[in-house]
Formats: sequence, C-alpha cells, structure tokens
Amino acid sequence: NREYLLSTTLKLIEDRLAQNYFIRIHRSYIINLQHIDEVAGDHLRIAEKTIPISSGLKDQLLLRLQTL
Repeated sequence: NREYLLSTTLKLIEDRLAQNYFIRIHRSYIINLQHIDEVAGDHLRIAEKTIPISSGLKDQLLLRLQTL
C-alpha cells in the first residue's frame, strides 16, 4: 500500500525482481501478477488503480496469465 521513489532505471529493478511474480507491462510499469484484479482491453486494475498495458507487451502478459 506504499509508493516508493527510486533513482534507478526500471530495467535494473526488473532484472532484480523474481520473474515468477513480476512482469513488465509498459515502459513505465512492472506489476506483481498475484495482485491483478482485472484485465480489460489496453489496461488492468490493481487495488483500484488503472495501469496501461503496452500493445507490444500485452501478448506476454496474457500468456503469463494463462500459465498461472
């Protein structure tokens, strides 16, 4: 329930996170797959927040969700 401000690249954070639980869905967002409430069109919802899904990364997200 907290937000953090970090002075690093998202790529470095992505490389350090467990790939079983986290996926990049947009150039500005990495999400925890276990906390998705809804996927709809070009966005998803996590805890009442709407997060955009990049069209280039949407297929990867849907594939990962099917394997869960």
